[in-house]
Amino acid sequence: MAHPKRAGWVPQLADDIAADAQTVPAAVLVTVAEHLDRSGLLWWLSNGTALGCWREDRLLPWDGDLDLGCWDHDLPAVKQALQPAMKVTRDRPEHLMGRVSGTKVDVHGHRRDGTKVSYELLKGRLRYEFSADLFDTFETVLFYGRAVRLPSPTDRYLSEAYGPGWETPVKAWNFRTAPSARRP
Repeated sequence: MAHPKRAGWVPQLADDIAADAQTVPAAVLVTVAEHLDRSGLLWWLSNGTALGCWREDRLLPWDGDLDLGCWDHDLPAVKQALQPAMKVTRDRPEHLMGRVSGTKVDVHGHRRDGTKVSYELLKGRLRYEFSADLFDTFETVLFYGRAVRLPSPTDRYLSEAYGPGWETPVKAWNFRTAPSARRP
């Protein structure tokens, strides 16, 4: 799929966020990105936030949160970096959840194990699993005026996360039955 930021795309500036229907979540993403970038930690867009960025160059209006990824060992530092802006509502070794200006932010700690990278959901009753090489390098794109990272190649990451039909919007998504979902 040709990404809108490749050929002839004009980046949306942070000042243009007000024109977006997702004004508050987009502004929250910019704020969170600023805090994480200042910390020097490696983080990336994941799940629905990555899908919206790559497929539609916007946050998906039907997605109720911002999804970010980092390495699991970095979660305590991520929490510290976000504390000035985020009210933490869940703090587990594999998952950090909070709210910034009313917008839910999920940060999932990813763990590499051989040829797989995974993160846990539902207190370990479910995990998402991906090919590890998707996290060896990251695609960098502009999103709401910020440089953000995505697992690379992003088309393949989204196919592993959502299946081969990821390019077609599905508004009633069930994360428990995602192609990347595994039960321990």
